[in-house]
Amino acid sequence: MPCRNGSFDNEEMERSEPRNFVLLLLDGIFFRSSTAFWDASTIIPSLIHDLYGSRFLTGLVPTLRYGGWYAPQLLVAKYSERTVYKKRLLLFGYLIVTGSYSALTLLTLFGSPLWLKSSPLLVLGAYGLACIGDGVCGVPWWTLIAKTISPRRRGRLTGYSESVGSLMAFGAGFVVTTIIASGRFGFPDYYGVLFAIGIAVSLVSVVAIALIKEPPSLVGGQSGTSFFAFVKKAPMILKENPSYTRFVITKGLLMCHFLSLPFCITFARDVVGLPPQVVGEFISFQMVGGMLGSLVLGHLADRSGTRSAMILTAVGTFLIPCLPLICSLLANAVLVSPKSILIRGLLSATYVLIGLANVGSLIAMGNYVLEISTPQDRAFYVGLSNTLVFPASFLPALAGASLKWIGYEILFLMTAVIVGIGLVCAIRLDEPRALSHSEREKETNRWSLV
Repeated sequence: MPCRNGSFDNEEMERSEPRNFVLLLLDGIFFRSSTAFWDASTIIPSLIHDLYGSRFLTGLVPTLRYGGWYAPQLLVAKYSERTVYKKRLLLFGYLIVTGSYSALTLLTLFGSPLWLKSSPLLVLGAYGLACIGDGVCGVPWWTLIAKTISPRRRGRLTGYSESVGSLMAFGAGFVVTTIIASGRFGFPDYYGVLFAIGIAVSLVSVVAIALIKEPPSLVGGQSGTSFFAFVKKAPMILKENPSYTRFVITKGLLMCHFLSLPFCITFARDVVGLPPQVVGEFISFQMVGGMLGSLVLGHLADRSGTRSAMILTAVGTFLIPCLPLICSLLANAVLVSPKSILIRGLLSATYVLIGLANVGSLIAMGNYVLEISTPQDRAFYVGLSNTLVFPASFLPALAGASLKWIGYEILFLMTAVIVGIGLVCAIRLDEPRALSHSEREKETNRWSLV
């Protein structure tokens, strides 16, 4: 198979696949592990809560996390379409992530609490830049997988990387608890120590990506159309591919679980009265959910199809707001003590489900897009689906601003209703592998040089 800038035929690609599989596996494992030290549903909300005590600023955390991820997607997709080698763009994104968390490390280790409390824009700005860097990585990471790993092994790759990475992150949860509870580091120094450990772990991912043997793209290296002409493709794709349109709607509804996501930890600390070190315990439970979910979802995606993985992800996502809602109702009805084993168990189960939802967005949603898109438009499909759900990232900030008036119960109930509609939509999705022959041509090539 001749390629621009050289030759990289099927035989050579098959010889390189085991090497690339291992390197991408290492990348996924260590990147997943590193996120435990700056987790967006526990560590960062807890830091912002401790520094500023503001529900609005706490709500900004997932807005920055997911908004930063989604915002650059179409721009990156356009640039990625023109590049012959995707891993260069991926490494650039990793550089932004590492540099931003290095800045946060310096701020929390060497900045006084009083000074940090007067500098929310600096702290949130550094975190937001890290999230944008992560967003830059999204499109080239998926297209790199599509180029180097055959379709029937992609579910196993993402499943194995998430399961082993979650297992390591489970252990990281105990490290977090130990560092915070030990008393050796004061506030906010222990957050800086956590960020520094995360950076060290993530560097393994950078090295792994740099060593991948990537074939040059058939469709890269062209001047291409303007960005606005590129964006104008969106309505045509949504009209011509109704299966993709239904997927985007489903994804958008499921992503509305962001609405209450950062307030699970504040509910546990402010209402239930759990201590600060509980964030380490919840991280461990979250990683258990990620580990078990990745094993199940990876196997399910490869054997039964990505629709089945989407449905299981939707069920888990729906239950996330339901469990803390049950906790609040039980405590308010004085049926159980807020600090009872039942309440703590339900909150721990909530984080298990958050772990499942997190890996589901990668294994189920990510692989669904790869299977339903054409090789030449794959980067655009990935970028478009992420961009269209971008508005959902503002929901947590809106929830934080209104939580004072609506309370936790209404917030959790609203989230459950919206995500419940997403579950119904997930059940009605098409299975990409069962589409007609003309539609299945989108995924017939064993190798997709995009």
